Amino acid sequence: MVAVFSDGLMEASQKINTAIFRIMQVNMKHLMPVIMEGQHQGYFTNAIPTEELMHIIMGAFRLQMFKWRVANFQFDIFERGKYLMSNILKIILA
Repeated sequence: MVAVFSDGLMEASQKINTAIFRIMQVNMKHLMPVIMEGQHQGYFTNAIPTEELMHIIMGAFRLQMFKWRVANFQFDIFERGKYLMSNILKIILA
């Protein structure tokens, strides 16, 4: 995640940008169907378009990873990640 969302790496070269973009595409490829199915089944809200929910989720995790990195990796990313996901689910559940 740190590599995928590192703004500093994106400035380094086009090759790195392409690799990061491909990784993000893979993440979106796996996340989008989960969100779509959740909306279709009535678990997730339909008030927000699927693509926007994906951006909200990925953006929240990007910020979490950035905070972890600037904190010099000094907190439990798994615990914070579970807490973050729990709160995201509260927001998107129908």
